[in-house]
Amino acid sequence: SATTGNRAVAKVTELLTVLMTQLKEDAKADKSIFTKYKSWYVDKSKSTKEVIEKTSAQIESLQSSLASQDAFRKGKALNLATYGQNLVKVENTLEDATTRRGKEKKTFADNEAEFLTAIDQLTRALVVLGKKAPGEKSGAAS
Repeated sequence: SATTGNRAVAKVTELLTVLMTQLKEDAKADKSIFTKYKSWYVDKSKSTKEVIEKTSAQIESLQSSLASQDAFRKGKALNLATYGQNLVKVENTLEDATTRRGKEKKTFADNEAEFLTAIDQLTRALVVLGKKAPGEKSGAAS
């Protein structure tokens, strides 16, 4: 029975040695896999962080550009509204000036016709006055 006990202890020791060897091999394999995973994780984390920083900078730049373009668009819309109002004022002024010039042209034409008639009448009157009356002598007193 002592030999059976020794054999049992030897068997347990042998199994424990085999188990310990397997655990060491598993630990070595796990360490290798963990080292590879850790290296992959660090690389991916670094590249992901760089992508996030780069993308964040692009987003900020694009948002700034959008804000700038929006301000530009609003400014142009305001300019357009102002130009539209000015155009209406200018068109009204042009219409008023055209109407006034039409009236002035008619007045001018009427006055010109009246002046031409008056000049014609004065010219004929001078011709008549310049003629000598029959029987008047050239040295007559005026």
